[in-house]
Formats: sequence, C-alpha cells, structure tokens
Amino acid sequence: MTSSPTGSATGSASASPTPSPTGTFTVPRAATQNTDEGAKAFAKWVVEEADRAYVNVDSSVFQALGEPGCKGCEVTIKAIEKNRAAGHRQVAPSITVDDVGINPSQGGDEVRATAYVSQKAVDSVDATGKVVGRTPVDKFKVEASLIWKEGTWRIANLLIGS
Repeated sequence: MTSSPTGSATGSASASPTPSPTGTFTVPRAATQNTDEGAKAFAKWVVEEADRAYVNVDSSVFQALGEPGCKGCEVTIKAIEKNRAAGHRQVAPSITVDDVGINPSQGGDEVRATAYVSQKAVDSVDATGKVVGRTPVDKFKVEASLIWKEGTWRIANLLIGS
C-alpha cells in the first residue's frame, strides 16, 4: 500500500485577507498509484493545488513535491511568496480542470501530462481587502512532467501554455 505524502501546510481559505498556513496537504488516493491513471489524477491535483496556493498564499506543495530544477515550481513558489510578502491573495479558486491527457509511460517512471483548464475571473485583494487584481477569463493548458520517485509522483516541471 502506498502512503499519501503530506506536507507542512496548505492553509485554508478564510475571510481574512492574508491567511496563514495551518494545515497539511494529502495527495488524493487516486493520485498515489504508479499507473497512467494515477499520473492523470496527480496532474489534475497539482494544477488545482497551484490555484489553491494563490488563495491560501502557500507554496508548500511545490516545495515538497517539486524536483530540484523544476522551473515551473520555482516560478510558482516565487510568485506565491511575492504575494505573501505584499499581503495579497486570490479570494477564491479560479480554475477548473476540464480534462487531463497523458503520454502513456513507456515502461519508465516519467510521464508527460497535459491539463486543459478553464479560468474564471476572480479578484485578488490586499491585506485591507482592497481589490488589487483579477484573473482573466481564459482557457489554457498546463504541461506537467511527472516522475515516480520514492513511492510518489513528483513534479519535474510545469509549463503554462495557451
């Protein structure tokens, strides 16, 4: 049986403008299998976690599950930490993962997944609750390179495209 990795905080959306991380994350059971379906479930969860990270102003999922050299993870972590330092956060999740496709594994432990995403307009606020930005309505894809390592999927890279 594969255990679900846990991290050091995801926080939760709250009414306060700058929530602090207080909880842990758990990779969904469906995403803990070294199968093509497990990789698809993990990719979907990672994309959804990226969105929640901007709500909770918490980059711990990417710090815990991003492989060294994951440029997309580094960009996500830096953007979230920049928001934290400025006291900014997104007020609610803005994306829906419509579908995930993968290039099936070829007997190895690496998979490329493509998440097709719809984004709705959602405000970002500062520490006083003043609106400082808004996500645009958009459709795009997220390319995720995943690797099975030490009993869990890990993020080798993320690339947001149109």
